[in-house]
This record gives sequence, structure tokens and C-alpha cells, in this order.
Amino acid sequence: MLTKLILPGVSLLAALALGCDREAASYLTGTPLDELPPFKLFSPDVGIHPSRQVIDDPHNMFVDDPLFGGLGEDPGSRWRVQKYADGYGIDHPQAWVVAFYSWATLLTREPWGEPQFYVGITLRGIYEDGYEAIWQDDRQGERIRLHGIMAFQKVLDEFSDHATYDEATGSVPSSLARRAYMQIEALGGTPQGWKREGEYTDEDWFIYDNSGHIYYE
Repeated sequence: MLTKLILPGVSLLAALALGCDREAASYLTGTPLDELPPFKLFSPDVGIHPSRQVIDDPHNMFVDDPLFGGLGEDPGSRWRVQKYADGYGIDHPQAWVVAFYSWATLLTREPWGEPQFYVGITLRGIYEDGYEAIWQDDRQGERIRLHGIMAFQKVLDEFSDHATYDEATGSVPSSLARRAYMQIEALGGTPQGWKREGEYTDEDWFIYDNSGHIYYE
């Protein structure tokens, strides 16, 4: 199991590739995930487009990393980081922090819906899996929850026409607007400027904005 985060100058992707082989990865110089600095939101709008505050966050391990400087050229790398958080975030919630910084950094370089959506996903992971390990104070947890809602609301406000695509083929689109709407409600929020018609269990449920634009899957 991967327990190391490779700091700037050494590829995190190499760690992900070698993470299941303790001996092979032992030469890499990194920081155990459990020893990452405490996570705090660097600014009121960090990770929310068009903010670039994440670049100034001293805990952002991806600012100078050559691999993540070229995330757009290697889209597979962002999914490796996300997949690790998805798989191990419950046991190692700091993995969500790593994924947050990767997507938030990418958002400053590729300002579109997918990285903004996954900033929200990682904040939800930090909020739900990070109690005690990442945050202990209820006020801090509430700030993280509200920041996640803010990230998803930004998808609705500015990237509602954008889609994410399946990992297997990269050709099957999925509406980010609908997914962001669901995530806001899952975090206990109320989407602003949008309404839903039907229940999530209905095959044909949809959302629409104040101008009447309808969004299906």
C-alpha cells in the first residue's frame, strides 16, 4: 500500500506506480501520508475558479513538480491520484488532501468543469473521511463542507455545459451539472439558481436553471 507522498522535484506518479512494491519504492525520498502538515483552507476561495491562491499555498506539493506541471499532457496521471484517494481515502484520508491539491492546481492551468468538479469531490472526501485525522474542530469541518458546496455550485454557475467522460473509453459523456447538483444535496446544501424535476431514482430526472435550460444525463 502506498504510504509515501513524493515532494516537488520527484514524480508522484512514480510513487503510485511503485507503491505496491515497498522495496522498489524505498529509494524514493518522500513524506508518509500520515505525516503531512495539517490541512487548512489557504484562502476563502482556494480551489474555486478563477482563484489562483492554491499556487501560493506553501503546502501545495504540485506547484513545482514537473509531472503535474504537465498534467494536461498526461491526463492519466490525474486519475491515478484520484483513484488512490477513492480506494484508500477512508483508511488514509490525507490521500484526499493530495488529490485536492492536484485538481486545484490543474484548475489554474485548465479552467474548466472537470477539475472544478473534482475539487468538490476531494473536499467532500476530506470532510467525510478526515474527522480526527485531518480536522478535529467542528468549525473547521463546517468550513470544509461549505467549501465543497461552493466548488460544486461553481460548476453549476460557470461550467454547466461541461461533461466528464468515462475512464474506460474516454468517449461516454456524463453531465457535470447533474452530478454537481447531486453532490451539493449530498453535502446538505441547496443548489442556488437550479431546480430538480423528479427523484434520483427516476430514470428521466433532470435539472433546469432559471433561464429554463434543461440538463439530462
